[in-house]
Amino acid sequence: MNRTIGLTALLLFVSVMPVRAQQARQNLSLKRCYQLARENHPVMKQSRYYKEVSALQKKNAAAGLLPRLSFAGMSRYQSDVTSVSLDMPRGSFIQGISIPEPDKDQHSLTLQVDQVIFDGNIARYTKEYAQKQLAANLQAVEVSFLEVKQSINRAYFGLLFSQEKVKLLKTIQQDLYVQRGRIASMVKNGLLLEDDLDAVDARVLENEAGLYEAHMQARQSAEALEKLTGAQVTGPVAVPDISIAKGGPAKNPALLLFERQITGLETAARMENSKRLPIIAAYARAGYGKPGLNMLSNTFDTYYTAGIQCRWNMWDWGVTRRRKQQLSLKQNIIASSEAAWSKGLAISFGHLEKEIDVLRFAIESDRKLVAIRTRMQKRAESQLSNGTITTAEYIRQLSDVQRAEINLRMHEIELLQKKAAYQTLKGEL
Repeated sequence: MNRTIGLTALLLFVSVMPVRAQQARQNLSLKRCYQLARENHPVMKQSRYYKEVSALQKKNAAAGLLPRLSFAGMSRYQSDVTSVSLDMPRGSFIQGISIPEPDKDQHSLTLQVDQVIFDGNIARYTKEYAQKQLAANLQAVEVSFLEVKQSINRAYFGLLFSQEKVKLLKTIQQDLYVQRGRIASMVKNGLLLEDDLDAVDARVLENEAGLYEAHMQARQSAEALEKLTGAQVTGPVAVPDISIAKGGPAKNPALLLFERQITGLETAARMENSKRLPIIAAYARAGYGKPGLNMLSNTFDTYYTAGIQCRWNMWDWGVTRRRKQQLSLKQNIIASSEAAWSKGLAISFGHLEKEIDVLRFAIESDRKLVAIRTRMQKRAESQLSNGTITTAEYIRQLSDVQRAEINLRMHEIELLQKKAAYQTLKGEL
């Protein structure tokens, strides 16, 4: 047993050294974990892709206002052609004049440049709609990242509780070593029995088992945090300072997503209206063919034309109206989803506020209980030295102090976790 206790003491001393060395470095904070997750988590890569897609959409929309160059070729044979027959009276001065008949085969090559003068603002609304879509897509990424942040909260506070539990158990372990030395001396002097020393040794081993379990829980939480942040967690995490302000407008990412989706649909409705406006464009066409612009010529010739053309879809059988109705219905769907989400959000805030109040009350009770248990344990320590109580009674008092201190720290960290959940859900963390 002495060899076991000595080995335990050595392990405890060695495990304390890296913790102290890590504390010399800056502890990992909760906000730093969020930042690392933004840099490394796969879900955040979607933002870059959405930005690239939006940039391509805007370039395509702007290209609609640039000159367009087109090439066309045609070769055909027709069964009949236009002919002119003149039956003039004898002696007329134009008697004997004949009008040539065009060939039945026609060939042409044309190169045309079109420049939009007015497109009904389609390009402008297309770019604006692309920007609105980008804003909504980026906000959708934030909604997905909210789940990542909630997972970080669970892993972070799990690690924080485990490391605080390790500290408490190490302190208790050191106290047990001190008491074991005193009891071993009293056993040697015949003041206590070997059973008293065995009781302390058993308590040391129980505490060591709890210490090992806390180390494993800390390692498990650290590994989860590493997967979420993409960074190695080698040191302790910092105790965050989180304050909450009840009430006030919520900046929940989902609510902002609904708002941006509705704004995008409003832009889409304006774009539908613009499609009903006339499109005016200038054009210039150069060609080579048979015939050219002279339809009576049977030789290949070059030619060109230039002008302004207008296209106006005056009647579309109600297609635009129905498309706008679809957009309006989609806005209603989003608005109803937003109302349902807001109601659920209010319920979640109410639950968290009540849980926070309960934990605050529990912490006050825990602090009073720790003070009482500590005083009782100090008296029991003195009584053990005087031989007025048994070692088992002293061990019980020591265990009561340990449980009270662990409950206090657990409730304090749980309170921080609830506050973090509240602020995360509100969009302020």
